Amino acid sequence: MAALVTITIHGRSKSLRHSRNSSPSLYLHSVIPTDAFAPYSSYNDELLTILQETETRLDSTAVAAHLDGMAYQRLRRGVSVQARRANSTFFTGTQLRTKLLSPYSALLKRGISVMDPACGAGDLLIGAISLLPKTWTSSQIIDYVDRSVFGIDKIGILAEVARNRLKLALKARAGIDSMQNIPELKNIRQGDGLEKNANYSGIRLILLNPPFARVSLPEPQSWGEGLASQAAPFTLEVLRRSDSGTRIATVLPDVLRSGSRYARWRAEVEQVAKIIRLEPVGLFDPWTDVDVFIAHFQRKTNHITRHAEKHTWYERQQSTDTRRRLGDVADISIGDVVPHRHAVEGPLVPYLTVQDVPVGATVTEAPKRHFNGRLHKAPFLVLRRTSAPTRTPGKRLSVSIIDASLGEVAVENHLVIVKPKDLRQLSCARLKRLLEASDVTSWLDERIRTRHLTKTALLDLPLALCDDPSIYVPMNRLEDMP
Repeated sequence: MAALVTITIHGRSKSLRHSRNSSPSLYLHSVIPTDAFAPYSSYNDELLTILQETETRLDSTAVAAHLDGMAYQRLRRGVSVQARRANSTFFTGTQLRTKLLSPYSALLKRGISVMDPACGAGDLLIGAISLLPKTWTSSQIIDYVDRSVFGIDKIGILAEVARNRLKLALKARAGIDSMQNIPELKNIRQGDGLEKNANYSGIRLILLNPPFARVSLPEPQSWGEGLASQAAPFTLEVLRRSDSGTRIATVLPDVLRSGSRYARWRAEVEQVAKIIRLEPVGLFDPWTDVDVFIAHFQRKTNHITRHAEKHTWYERQQSTDTRRRLGDVADISIGDVVPHRHAVEGPLVPYLTVQDVPVGATVTEAPKRHFNGRLHKAPFLVLRRTSAPTRTPGKRLSVSIIDASLGEVAVENHLVIVKPKDLRQLSCARLKRLLEASDVTSWLDERIRTRHLTKTALLDLPLALCDDPSIYVPMNRLEDMP
């Protein structure tokens, strides 16, 4: 999984039609061939050597490492980051998989069937095996894993590594001394988790860390078109193909939870699945600059209801009080000028860009350019649109005031415009103090953990989030602010 590159799916010889029974497997093709993973074979050979050891010669510390972070460490060492990004190959670390699996301990102790349709090197399935009852005998454990644990990955060497790591988990857990007593685990195989012969029937728990890379959708979907995270169509198709009542636990990029463009995707998810719990997590891991959340779903009946139960995807940010929101007192818009797209023509006007608007300043002059589109009349505030969740102490919002003396100005699309409804310069100064409050950063970090602010999130921002009593705002009018 990754959200750092753009992959265009190509080479289609026919149009695709998406339905509940179709397989959108072409979403998963990448421009970098999977033979870029050939160096990973050396790690698989290392696993095979360990599997040949007798129980008495097994190094428990080494086995634990191979069942935890060693597989990812070897992948990062042997396979280029370009190949890993393009094929969305980023393994689930121990802390994340523990969070994902912890609600299912009781179910796993009952021996329910488990599937990971994008299993990578098998981390989530290994985590599931670790939760099996301590009272089970070796034969019970072996029989369960052989019959009831399923994993699929499109990259052959990853599927093979997953299979051998699961064998190692069995060897360590069940105390098996001979390879002859370890089954082949044919249910761990190479393939596309959304192909027609990927059988979801009878699976009671699906564990999923889907591909995150941005792709060009092969055709418009009911929820969106153009570039989108692969996690969106992959997860939705998994939900559709699951049996009624199946539980699905998945790690997803936070943009699916909080991004405005995925609102219709969220609505479609609610049509087919009950949302049990959503948990913002933060960074996927130290090497992957993508914020994620964990979603726990349960597949509804196969009959899709006309009016799905509405769920708040960021419910921690909702409040029962009557605090005013930023959208009640200000209009919010995104700058209109896309420099590489808009011709330099039209009236000559002041032009605001990220480079020409110092953070925290009141801007009284700006470069000029010709622009034939929408202009914005000062005074107003501008925020930098790129605003990743805070990793160190600091403010999430970078706020500047655009002085009324500039008149009508053109604004670059990397800036967000916040214009008080009363159009007063004094209101801009008061709003700036509010937006720079520390609680605003905390609120935004929970509400939207993506690299770009959205208009929707800013409209929802409560104005009373301020730790300075002198500007606390349970107000009825913006002019009431000190």
